[in-house]
Amino acid sequence: MAKLSLHEEQDVLQILDEAEKASLRATNLTQQLLTFSKGGLPIKKLCSIKNLIKEWVEFSSRGSNIRPVFFIQDDLWPANIDEGQINQVINNLIINACQAMERGGLLEISCQKYG
Repeated sequence: MAKLSLHEEQDVLQILDEAEKASLRATNLTQQLLTFSKGGLPIKKLCSIKNLIKEWVEFSSRGSNIRPVFFIQDDLWPANIDEGQINQVINNLIINACQAMERGGLLEISCQKYG
């Protein structure tokens, strides 16, 4: 609703976009917890690995003193995955990296097709 009443105020629009993404992540995490608690199967869908990794690494490293640097092949194949589970894996890896790099620095993320 707030985004609809803005007139291209870039800073506020960016903050609202981030808030919207965070609420969608919370929805996905809640769905994942419900699936796990009920003993249900993962909810898989075809996803762009490149977009997913970039988005979650940037989100997870925000507020830390590390800076992600991406080396991701443009034509990675999409994968049939449970997005919530993969996001949790990426988030845990970034948290570990932030804790291991107390003084900060560059965190290199590399993805390429195998074979």
